[in-house]
Amino acid sequence: MKIAKNNKVINYMDSLNVNIYSIEEIKNKLIEYSEQYPVILGEFKKYYIFYNKNPDYNEYKINYDSQKDLLQQINNNISNIQTNLEKRIYENNHNNQIIDEKIKNEKQINEELNSLLSEISGSDDPVNKSDTLLENAKTQYKNQFISNIGFFLGIVIVFITISKI
Repeated sequence: MKIAKNNKVINYMDSLNVNIYSIEEIKNKLIEYSEQYPVILGEFKKYYIFYNKNPDYNEYKINYDSQKDLLQQINNNISNIQTNLEKRIYENNHNNQIIDEKIKNEKQINEELNSLLSEISGSDDPVNKSDTLLENAKTQYKNQFISNIGFFLGIVIVFITISKI
């Protein structure tokens, strides 16, 4: 016998908000920044040296400030991406906790219904009960496994982002 499905849990999962940036968009932005950063850093170093050797020459100061601003902008953008990822991980964790509570409630209702069915049918067949327990354990294992993979990927993305800075 399988766990009784309740549309409340499914509807809640469907109603979860979708984040602004997909993982692919974030990955593309990080790749773009990682390609731009060395070029801008090279220009920054060049104009830093020129500006410090000739502080009176206005063109060097303008180029130095421009490259400095670009580096700060990239660092700010990467920091914003990191903050966004951390927020998404927190939201996903919170949503998973809510879903987990709803699933626990549904399992409790399912156990009560299975108990009632067993009383009504008069069947005390241990094979049916063990099948139900086995199915419940498999489902719980799969859900936890998927959750763990999601957390692991989130942590990897955060570390990659941090290491690029």
